[in-house]
Amino acid sequence: DAVNKTPRTALRNEYELTLSLELFIQEGNPVYAEDIIEWDVNLTRPADILRCNIVSLGFRNRSFLIGSNTSIPEGSNIRDAVIGNNVTIDNAVSLHRVLVFDESHINTNEQLENVVITPRAIIPCLDVGE
Repeated sequence: DAVNKTPRTALRNEYELTLSLELFIQEGNPVYAEDIIEWDVNLTRPADILRCNIVSLGFRNRSFLIGSNTSIPEGSNIRDAVIGNNVTIDNAVSLHRVLVFDESHINTNEQLENVVITPRAIIPCLDVGE
């Protein structure tokens, strides 16, 4: 009812939720706070998307996720990594805190850590955080 009583703004022709809440309270209705967000991050840099994927692994109690049509060579060490679909990995590799986009190709046997791998580049992510 409070939203229906809220006038639209002249500038944007939208409802202002804060005004609706004010009307709701003025009518004597209680308003309660509820914690619903477990985790929040801004996605600005490659390190942010890497961090989001690592946190998502933790929520799922997983150490890694591997997409379809992707195989990991025997002897590889995969920790805190999300590897997309149709990824080609030529050699046994160590991947720690790594996000690999779909269709990427990894042709190294070096340890890769704190990087985002795309089909065109390996992007270092020095400030991944916890």
